[in-house]
Amino acid sequence: MDQPRVNVGHRVYLHEHGEIFFGQGIYDLLVLTDETGSLRQAARTMGMAYSKAWTIMREAEAHFGLKLLERQAGGPSGGGSVLTDDARQVLLHFKGLIDEADAMLDRLYRKHFGNAPYARPAGGPAETPDVDPSA
Repeated sequence: MDQPRVNVGHRVYLHEHGEIFFGQGIYDLLVLTDETGSLRQAARTMGMAYSKAWTIMREAEAHFGLKLLERQAGGPSGGGSVLTDDARQVLLHFKGLIDEADAMLDRLYRKHFGNAPYARPAGGPAETPDVDPSA
């Protein structure tokens, strides 16, 4: 199905008393750390200073009250970082939250804007939203 010309978006994050401490950026940082085995490499890939990566990781750990990374000091074989089981659970829950929020927001957009000419692909026919109006 073609995408509408104009669509809806959102930004989901976790906060504690209004202080944002976890969102898509740190989610991506953790995923890249898991893939590379290195917070330094993950930060570099994202164009982020290593010191900033450490700072936001420590802040997230403090807000969650749990450890996200197991750090291995450098040496002959080099250092690295490994995600904790708690971090893997945080990633799983956040991904689920984002996926559901995306689906729900898409459904609401189609319900409220589905017949608007700018909400349809260029030249596309009007669609009847397949949403329960009582939702």
